Amino acid sequence: MSVSKRLGNVLFGISISLFLLFLFSCRKEKETVTPVIQEDTIIPPYNQQQVMSYGDSCIVNTPIPQRYKNDVLHPSVVYISTGFGGHKWWMVQSPYYNCSGPIENPIIYYADETIDGSAPKIWIPAMDNAVIDAPTWGYNSDPNLFYENGKLWLLWRENDTEDCRKNNYRRAVFGISSTDGVTWDPSAKKLFMGARTLNYDSAMCPILIKDNDVYKVYASNFEFQPNRISLGLAIWTGHSLENPDFKVQGIYPIYCNNSYYQPWHFDILKYYGKYYMILQTRESNGNISLGESNDGKNFQILPKPLIVQDCKHFGIYKPTGVIKDGILYVYYTIKDVYDFNHNKLYVTKISMKSAVFDAFDYSYKRSKFTTNIRFRED
Repeated sequence: MSVSKRLGNVLFGISISLFLLFLFSCRKEKETVTPVIQEDTIIPPYNQQQVMSYGDSCIVNTPIPQRYKNDVLHPSVVYISTGFGGHKWWMVQSPYYNCSGPIENPIIYYADETIDGSAPKIWIPAMDNAVIDAPTWGYNSDPNLFYENGKLWLLWRENDTEDCRKNNYRRAVFGISSTDGVTWDPSAKKLFMGARTLNYDSAMCPILIKDNDVYKVYASNFEFQPNRISLGLAIWTGHSLENPDFKVQGIYPIYCNNSYYQPWHFDILKYYGKYYMILQTRESNGNISLGESNDGKNFQILPKPLIVQDCKHFGIYKPTGVIKDGILYVYYTIKDVYDFNHNKLYVTKISMKSAVFDAFDYSYKRSKFTTNIRFRED
């Protein structure tokens, strides 16, 4: 092997190691965890063993680019077949460039139909700023969109902000609505639910859907102290968005045969009488996998991932899905290999029938990536 090739390999290895260290240093929840050796980080050097392709990069510019850096994280996309505000596709996302909490504020976008009806790759900011600006202290996170009867609802999670504490919470989910996607009144925000301690949260990554006359908010349920562990899925139910009356219906395990997975962020879709979860399997070094449920409570995560991390697709984060004309579109974010501080939006697609069939591959064996690097959360 030539000296230049050896040097290239060394530099590549160093860049990957530094990125992994960076990825773990960016967790927003500041609870201390015991240092561990990641012997199976599910990041194979090259891996085609996944249900979907990685798809295509999207164009997503942010308002005030000098502040928000055209960064994209935690997308939530809705398709409105009848149109809303002159457009059928709407998205919210919360930038997180350089792991900066003060810019993690929900920004609204719209997009137009493509010629062939596929999900759009170009997203236009609906406003010249974020819908909700940074609080005086604490930070925003986890935005979600829901459409009903001419109103687009935005839910988001606040973490130890002044409004959380005014309501005797440490973390809380708030919501507001708009009749055109452009005009929002932050002063009209409503409290939906929350957690009274920083050690535990059953309202993380809120996803709002409606079953008949009942509104349901699905949320990731986590314990942060004394140990950081997933407690499964929390389901909150209510009968009004204008006057939120949500209560916890129950806490349900997320069934999975992979002990490494710690279900983090997700989206929930309904299709032909079943419920599907598009799941980020772990906060760091996770995959995107598909979960299925008959009752909307007990989800089984299927063995073959939709998307896995590889050398060019690092830092995979919260996915969002739309099923249109039998096609599953999945938007997700990855770290920019040229700028690890920057998160980019991708979109990929497959027929929903094929997605479910292929994900049921119990012969799937994931490749392994081993390292002796120790990771520690500050």
